[in-house]
Amino acid sequence: MSYFFRNPDKEIYMSMLKNDLGKNLSSYQKELDNLVGINFILEKRRANLRIFSLNTSFVFYAELKRIFYKTELAGLCIRDALSKIGDIEYAFMYEKSVSGMVATKSLLVVVCDGCTKIIEIASKIQETLAFLTQRVDYRLYRRCDVRDLIRNNDEEMVYAVNATKEMILDRE
Repeated sequence: MSYFFRNPDKEIYMSMLKNDLGKNLSSYQKELDNLVGINFILEKRRANLRIFSLNTSFVFYAELKRIFYKTELAGLCIRDALSKIGDIEYAFMYEKSVSGMVATKSLLVVVCDGCTKIIEIASKIQETLAFLTQRVDYRLYRRCDVRDLIRNNDEEMVYAVNATKEMILDRE
């Protein structure tokens, strides 16, 4: 779905999907057929070619688009805001579910040990998250604190470090 949201006005051939996504056609053929089946994706045929496009008249299109952009753009907006501030070594987002509840996004930002811009960084993060109207928990650490927390097997830090991440910024 995200491929089509990123290319909303484009007619997409199967070969384009294969080239752009770098996967075997069979790996997403069934899902594509399902999306065509519910009318989220429109399909046209020209000779032996199947051509797909996003159905912007789909009953849930606006809501799905809003959800997509809120989740996809969160990382980009945070990256843009943080990249203008020095002293940040790296930042990443990860998801965490608690007791089987819906996963929440978390942001971990690590600054260099001598950072004096903690308040500025926290303010930029809060401003960006308020703009997104998306719940993202964030934590701000100095590099030496991260090392200590990992060394002491802090449950939250160990989880964050081992989780699947979306790198936001990496200046290490």
